[in-house]
Amino acid sequence: MTGVLVGRAASAGCYRGFAQVCRTGAEVDAVPPGCVLVVETALVGHAAAFARIGALVAEHGGILGSCLTVAREQRLPAVVGVEAATKLIRSGDQILVDGTRGIVVRAAGTGKQEILAAGRPRE
Repeated sequence: MTGVLVGRAASAGCYRGFAQVCRTGAEVDAVPPGCVLVVETALVGHAAAFARIGALVAEHGGILGSCLTVAREQRLPAVVGVEAATKLIRSGDQILVDGTRGIVVRAAGTGKQEILAAGRPRE
């Protein structure tokens, strides 16, 4: 991935972490802790993984849908409407998800995953 991917702000907050591109429900169920979940469509079934992930990026999904309502309730940064996200982002890419502005960028950084603004309180 190069440059900035633009979508719609769906849940406020910023998070930098390693992408995990998932195309099936079984892959979503097995995501590693702290990753950025990248999916084609934001589905309510993905909410079970929200306790483990740091952010959500989806190609499709309405900001008023059940999945993104849960993301906001859990203060999980999320961006939807990111065209070709599952093709342009690769698992293992370190990316920054800005759910407040609706952008996703390749993150140059420390190699660690971290909350950068708003989102979830630190544990």
